Amino acid sequence: MTITQGIINWAIVVGLIASGAISFDDIMSGAYDPTAGDTGTSESGTAESDSPDYDGYAFNIADLTTDDANGWLVDELNGEVLNDALVERRRWVEERHNITIDTLVTTSGGLSNAILAGEDIYDLVDLNVSDFVPLAADNMFIDVNKVDGFDFTQPHWDSRLMDSLRYGEKNYFVAGAANLSTYEATHILVYNKRLAEEQGVGDLAALVNSGEWTIDKFGEISRDAFGDVNGNSVIDREDSLGYIAYESDMLTGFMAGADVKLIGMAWSMDYAVPTFGLQNNIRFGLLIDRLTSTDIELSRLCVPAMEALGDRIIPHELFAAGNALFCDASVGDLPSLGGVDFELGIAPYPKLEADQTDEWYSVRVEDSAVTALPITSSDLERTAVIAEAIQSVSNSTVLPACYEEYMMCGALQSSESIEMLEFAFAHRRFDLGDAAWGELVRDRIAVCLAHGNGMSLDDAPTLSELAARYKVEIDKLCADCAIYW
Repeated sequence: MTITQGIINWAIVVGLIASGAISFDDIMSGAYDPTAGDTGTSESGTAESDSPDYDGYAFNIADLTTDDANGWLVDELNGEVLNDALVERRRWVEERHNITIDTLVTTSGGLSNAILAGEDIYDLVDLNVSDFVPLAADNMFIDVNKVDGFDFTQPHWDSRLMDSLRYGEKNYFVAGAANLSTYEATHILVYNKRLAEEQGVGDLAALVNSGEWTIDKFGEISRDAFGDVNGNSVIDREDSLGYIAYESDMLTGFMAGADVKLIGMAWSMDYAVPTFGLQNNIRFGLLIDRLTSTDIELSRLCVPAMEALGDRIIPHELFAAGNALFCDASVGDLPSLGGVDFELGIAPYPKLEADQTDEWYSVRVEDSAVTALPITSSDLERTAVIAEAIQSVSNSTVLPACYEEYMMCGALQSSESIEMLEFAFAHRRFDLGDAAWGELVRDRIAVCLAHGNGMSLDDAPTLSELAARYKVEIDKLCADCAIYW
């Protein structure tokens, strides 16, 4: 089932639950299915009577995030679609498997101490990628590929996102529909449909689907959108801009579209280690050349460069005021953009070239919460069964509820926008240089985009200068996070 179908179905379901015509259990058991009729099975195809009963087991989730990233602390119904879906998710999983789900807030140090002491306290661990990487390097987590009970072919898992941080043939975390922060941290381009129509931009969704949505095409459209409104021959907040973003967001957004990583991964039979390879990456050099070419350079506004000249710019405010055609945004920003006085369009970042296959296409996900299994977990099969149930119900109810909220706030106003959001979610990936080490790698390298930009500092270093300047430090960072087996 696509996201679009899920939203429509969930909107129908919410109304039926509110009227008392059906219950949440009817949905998950298959007694009510708006797409398939009466099946008598759950989404994963498992009959309700076959669900293991764990006799009141206390299932503990260690939460290392600071903002309840996956919604486990939501425990009271309040009539809001997403809130109530999160509450019902917990209740359904608990009743299905006769367990209680407890969230135990802790820290990286607290988790490490418990694991090193051999304490079987936690069944699952929710933690940000920035915390996951060093803990994985310290062998705190289990390779999920070796755990019976997981089926990563199911639609509630995001295998592509998981594989983007794969250590050789090993995966030390899982991610799927229950990992809500990974969706909120997915970066996209939002655009002003009114300006696009006035400028005859055409159907961006058609360009994406045909494979013609490239950086060159983006540059062409951005150039045509630019206008020196105040006539001062300087790119500033009063002009009509093609694109606005923070430089670090610009760099990593376009890098993902071009399928280039700040930090890659090398592995052998004995180890896997992150690697910093920008100096010898031809595609990265080509990407920087395109991003500093005339078409894009003279129609974009990179925020830190403006601030260095004494002007405080907030990209979303300038975009909302109608001063820019394109703007970088995370999906979590959509509710705050829902109140603009024009229809909001959504597009993924463009590819580097037209012959770059769809399989290469990637969408950036910054630091967000994934889920790992601690090596002290005593019953991995039970953990896998419950994790599958959590992800399955999240895919059926929680994720569609998220999009229902986006529609209600006005951020998603057309099937085209939902289609583009679905496309972005199907092509997501992590880059360690962004998601784990953003300040140390991403933000330092992003300075190269200021080079040659009309509104940027004249002494901005080049890509090769930056790579040479930080190579030793970044190489050590990578070496410290190698995993040996």
